[in-house]
Amino acid sequence: MDALQDPPGGITDDRQKAIIGVNSGFIVFGTIVIALRVYARTVILHALGIDDVLMIIGTVVSLGLSVSTMMGAYYGIGKHIHEMRKQDLVPMLKSLYAARLLYVGALAFVKLSLLWFYLRLDQRRWMRLTVYSMLIINLAVEVASAIYLALACMPPSLFWDYENKHGHCFDPVKQQVLYDSNGIFNIITDIIVYILPIIMLWRIRITKRQRYALYCIFGLGIFSILAGCVRFSFVRRISNQPEDPFQDLGPALNWCCVEVYFGIFCGSAPALSVILKTYVPHWLGSVESQAHNSRPPRDHSSAPRSTWPSASYKSRQCRGADTGRYGSQGNLLLGKNAILMRTDITMEVTDRNGRKAEDARSSTSIMAHSTSMRQ
Repeated sequence: MDALQDPPGGITDDRQKAIIGVNSGFIVFGTIVIALRVYARTVILHALGIDDVLMIIGTVVSLGLSVSTMMGAYYGIGKHIHEMRKQDLVPMLKSLYAARLLYVGALAFVKLSLLWFYLRLDQRRWMRLTVYSMLIINLAVEVASAIYLALACMPPSLFWDYENKHGHCFDPVKQQVLYDSNGIFNIITDIIVYILPIIMLWRIRITKRQRYALYCIFGLGIFSILAGCVRFSFVRRISNQPEDPFQDLGPALNWCCVEVYFGIFCGSAPALSVILKTYVPHWLGSVESQAHNSRPPRDHSSAPRSTWPSASYKSRQCRGADTGRYGSQGNLLLGKNAILMRTDITMEVTDRNGRKAEDARSSTSIMAHSTSMRQ
């Protein structure tokens, strides 16, 4: 056996099948989710926004992460170091090098898509400043992390070419500090990113059923947060027990994929609900709701007879697929109806007998009544 070391007796653990199985499932899952999202945006709503484009890119990068992880597993990730062959070490390390960069890229695009979507949910100045700040911070940190990981060894080939004696890599202790800092940062930003929409929902006028449904959708982000925590624990285990690092790399990379794909699903759930509302509307129920300041038409049965027109107030939800500046999901969360509410005033002109006037000569009365309403 051409192994790095002679294998001691009793070592039979092999996590390669689990790695390949998990990532194969996520490839299918991610492809279906993003395909349904694109279908909802382009075919049903005819509105593909910036947040959709960012999520599409994030999904493609995530698929690359899964492929590189499976390639790494094929060449030895998940095995005990005693079971690895020397000829597999270089392709395995190349796959690991790619997986590290793809993970950073996938997480960055998924978070950017979510944050861009949030800009449409809440127009309050302090909330928009918070979202913009998170956008800038996430983008800056993820770009810096990608550059550091790409140039941790100079030349980069030194990362996988262990026989190359020319060049240098950053100190392992400093690299571990970066991994720890990046892991903690990702957990904190995950918490903020998935809590922000829950805070925004407090002020949106929707039915309790809608509110609970949206809480469940955005509450799925807790699985992404937990996955990030578990992934970080495996990274710490590798640094504390470096004698068998390749075996623990398998679960760590699996949890990277769990974190990213749950983020994709959470960000795409509002779009998926459009499909449910279109084809199985009874699953979601009606999304029509009255605005807080709406009131029923005035009863004129006991009111003094007058030539003033009666005014009835109706609250309707904004419709359409206007993407605005920030994306296509902002005005659509459950079905084809918007969460943002609009109050319409309908004027009906009546004569002294309570009948609707059909003559345009009543325009003077309308103007007079409008003046009295403002007073």
